[in-house]
Amino acid sequence: MNNKKTTQNNQLYILKGSKVYLRAMEKDDLACLYEVENDETLWPLGNATSPFSKDLLTQYLAANSSNIYVDLQLRLMICRVEDQAVVGIIDLFDFIPKYRRAQVGIMVREKYRGLGYAKEALLCLVRYTRHIVRMRQLYAEVPINNVASLSLFKSCGFTQTGLLKDWVIHNDAYIDAELLQLINEKIGL
Repeated sequence: MNNKKTTQNNQLYILKGSKVYLRAMEKDDLACLYEVENDETLWPLGNATSPFSKDLLTQYLAANSSNIYVDLQLRLMICRVEDQAVVGIIDLFDFIPKYRRAQVGIMVREKYRGLGYAKEALLCLVRYTRHIVRMRQLYAEVPINNVASLSLFKSCGFTQTGLLKDWVIHNDAYIDAELLQLINEKIGL
């Protein structure tokens, strides 16, 4: 009996770490999505060029299946274990099932940055893509001036495999971005 209990207590939780866990989006996340998607300071890091209305985000939440094979993307909320506060969002997008690869994006809300939440969330996502989705590789395109993000991905095992010249616009100038990849060698053909 005790051995069984010990095994259960030591089991690996794929989407949960000691500080954060990842969960599917819910209707109650509308306010957070509205705040994040309309934060103009984040627009240079992604592809957004205009604000999103609450109506449009409500439709997005309703249409989202939280199934990467259906939507070809997956957005998960990063929640703090201690109080379930939403500290950020992590995305898999541009998923191509044939090649078993997807791009990763992560955003931690400003007041929660520097506390280790991003690293733990990214490591949870890596476990999920390896053990559940059986993905061969993840990649990220990170502007060279985003030192914190570059450090985060590299600390989680991503390596620079390319440099994308004049990839994004920041402060009215084109800047390069590093192409970072994490390849799961154990999942071959």
